[in-house]
Amino acid sequence: MVMQVYMDESNTHDGTEYLTIGVAWAEARTWSNWEKLWKKKILPLEIYHSVEVHNRNGICKGWSPPQRNALVNRVLPIIAKHKIQGRIGYLDRKKLRKLL
Repeated sequence: MVMQVYMDESNTHDGTEYLTIGVAWAEARTWSNWEKLWKKKILPLEIYHSVEVHNRNGICKGWSPPQRNALVNRVLPIIAKHKIQGRIGYLDRKKLRKLL
């Protein structure tokens, strides 16, 4: 079995209180199946950035709330249909600086 792991971080710029990290993992064939379906469901977008979808800016600039909600309702079930595991965590920068 070959596992694939994807990680992403947020709030890496100076002045933020917390650094957040997301990790997702699954078998390679699960990712392949997920990706094929995901790409079909996010159309007309080529890439999905949750913060831009949520705030209706960037890739979703000018979208109405119903347009955004329709997209989210199409893609969320895809995650649940695949055996993808994940975790989200954060680091408190103030506490981390004290340790270093």
